[in-house]
Amino acid sequence: LLIIGIIAGPVIGLVKNTHFGSVGPIFTSITLILILFESGTNLKIEELLNSIGAAFLLTLFNFFASAIIGTIVAITFFTEINFLSALFFGVIIAGTSSAVVIPIIKQLKMNEKGYTTLMLESALSDVLCLVIGLALLQAMKDGVFVVGSILNGIWISFLFALIIGFVSGLLWSFVLKFTRIIENSKVMNLAMVFIIYGITESLNLNGGIAVLIFGITLGNAHLLKETRFKEVFPSKELLSNEKDFFSELVFIFTTFFFVYVGVCMKFGSWGIYGIALLIVLAIILVRPLSIKLLVKTKMSFKDLGIMAIMAPKGLVPAILASIPIQ
Repeated sequence: LLIIGIIAGPVIGLVKNTHFGSVGPIFTSITLILILFESGTNLKIEELLNSIGAAFLLTLFNFFASAIIGTIVAITFFTEINFLSALFFGVIIAGTSSAVVIPIIKQLKMNEKGYTTLMLESALSDVLCLVIGLALLQAMKDGVFVVGSILNGIWISFLFALIIGFVSGLLWSFVLKFTRIIENSKVMNLAMVFIIYGITESLNLNGGIAVLIFGITLGNAHLLKETRFKEVFPSKELLSNEKDFFSELVFIFTTFFFVYVGVCMKFGSWGIYGIALLIVLAIILVRPLSIKLLVKTKMSFKDLGIMAIMAPKGLVPAILASIPIQ
C-alpha cells in the first residue's frame, strides 16, 4: 500500500498531497481515532493490568533512548541549530505511531501480552511526544526551559484524558440499551467516539488516550454485572455486530491511510536519506536491549523479534516537525 502511494504520488505525480488540502491531516486523525477505539474494545481488562507495567517502562526507556539518539544526530549533523532545537528534533522522532503499530501487529497475530504492551507503548509515547514536544517549542520561543512544567503537563494530560474516557464509557454503556431501538444505532457509537475525542482535544488534553480508555471501558463494561454496582450501572457491552462495524471501518481507513502516507512522501538529497537511515538503525539497535531488560513474560522468539523492531513514526512527529516551519 505504501509503494502504491509512492508510485501514484512522488514517482508519476498522479496524486499530490496538496489535492487533499486540509482534509489530509483530518483523515489521518480519524484513522487514529477509529484504530484506538476499536483496539480498546477488544482489550480484556485482565490482560491490560498484566501489561501496563511493562508497557510504561518500555515506553519511558525507548522514548528517552530515541530522543537522545535524535539529539546527538542533530547536534552532529545540523551544526547551525542550538541545543534546545536539537533536543526538540530528538523528541519528535522518539514517539511511535499507534496508527501504524496497531494494524501491523494485528496482521502478525502476536500473543495477547505482546500485542497489548506494544499498543499501550504506542499510545503512551504519543502523549510524551506531544506534551514534551509542545513544551520544548514554547521554551524555544521564550528562551527558558523548565522541566517541572513539562512533567506537570504530561500527568495532567494523561490523567484527565483517562478520567474523561472512563466516565464517558460508563455512561455510554448505560445509554446503549436506549440507543439500540433507533435505526442505524451503530453510527451513534461512532458519533460518540468523535465527540469524546473532540471535547478532550479542545481542552488541550490527549484525545487519543481518552478514546482508547473509552473503548476499553465499553469493551469491559459487562464485568459490572458481576459486582454490587450492577443495580446502579445496568451496563451493556458492545454487540458483536457493532464491533464488526468498527472493524470494517478500521480496515477501510487503514488501507487508505498507508496509501496516503506513500503519496505524502518527499524525496530530497541523498544526505538526508543517510541521516534518516542512521537514526532508524540506531533506534532499532537500542530496542532489543529494552525488550531483554523490561519484558519478563515468556514469549516466542517471533514475538520478541516483532517487539524489538516495532518503532514506526507517524502523524504526531509529522505535525510537530511542521510547526516550526509554519
